[in-house]
Amino acid sequence: MYKVFIFVLVSTALTACKEPQVTELGSPIVEGGMTFTVQDYDVRIIEVNEDNKTFGYARPVLAIPVGIKNTGDEPFSYVPTHKTQQMNETSTPLLYEDPGLEASLPPESKTPVPGVYLERGALKSQIISPKTIAPGDSITDTFLFEVPDTGKSLIFSIPGTMHRGKLPILVRIPFSPKEATGPKIHKMGDRVKFEKVEFSVTNAYFENVKSKHATQGKGASTDKLLKIDYTIVNNGSGSILFDPAHRDLSGKGANLFGSDRAYKRVKFSPAIQVDNQLADVVKIRSGESIEDFVLFDVKEGDFKGATFEYPANLFSKEGVARFNVKLTAKKTTKPKKVVPPPAEKEIVVDKDVGVAATGKDAGSVAETESDAGSGKNIDAGKKLDVDTPKSEKVE
Repeated sequence: MYKVFIFVLVSTALTACKEPQVTELGSPIVEGGMTFTVQDYDVRIIEVNEDNKTFGYARPVLAIPVGIKNTGDEPFSYVPTHKTQQMNETSTPLLYEDPGLEASLPPESKTPVPGVYLERGALKSQIISPKTIAPGDSITDTFLFEVPDTGKSLIFSIPGTMHRGKLPILVRIPFSPKEATGPKIHKMGDRVKFEKVEFSVTNAYFENVKSKHATQGKGASTDKLLKIDYTIVNNGSGSILFDPAHRDLSGKGANLFGSDRAYKRVKFSPAIQVDNQLADVVKIRSGESIEDFVLFDVKEGDFKGATFEYPANLFSKEGVARFNVKLTAKKTTKPKKVVPPPAEKEIVVDKDVGVAATGKDAGSVAETESDAGSGKNIDAGKKLDVDTPKSEKVE
């Protein structure tokens, strides 16, 4: 998640005969041999890369790109302030509500729009280290703020440390709400392609998850967990490695964001194996697919849908797959294939023995995958009619 700057009001001393310059959006303004142009703004959802990992920020931000040109005679040392956690008018750009055309600028009392800095990574359009701007050269830097709730006139303040001057220069921005741009959020069932690999989310439902402890044996979760099923298909010519990261504690793995919260992913200790969930890194060969699921700690009655994010670096690719997740019916599993005995017309399940009995011989019994290995047979004592002696799958 991103964090907001702390706004610290530092009054700027203004002389009686000197006031800061004020301009409008799209109009260049010159101060101290530096020319600034704020052409427009946009609302975007941020996705950045760092250390071969992709990080997505669920909340949209207001991005203001600023063109900066050195029109003076001397080189200018530009020092970015994107990681500064305290903002003031003398050293960092500010954004605050316009007090109106009749009010003096800058006003003594401001209603600020909080600034934003990214905990991980940086935008490609942001300058992250000091840079010398030679005479005649120009750069563009992008400043991030929280998105105002409604349309309003704003003042973007550029401090003197960015232009050799003593006073800030001010740019009026007529803000109106915009639809956020950014990575696409897919619907469940869509196949998202990462080169030759496809990723899709197939189901989302609540379930008491079964597991097996290395020393304590079988068990199940006390509360229902949100279970999100997904499928990975390798259409490439070579194998890929897939690390589900179900037990990773470093933050690697899937994320789930509601409208006002991030849900915690459920991670079990190495001593516990969750039924039907992958535990280790596996190889997905060319033409093969694999099914798996991830678990989240969510109260069933509170869940209204969420954004599911899955980093492609888990299956050796770059990027993030995003899905709008809504509850589906619980995943159904088909019974195992049954080959009925060819000489018999019916199969009767013996309650006491726990196997299918046909006179003296025991045949096969269909078990659902969820009950397999539990010691329970399906429909104990119920007859399963067989229409033909041919080998068929019993649905």
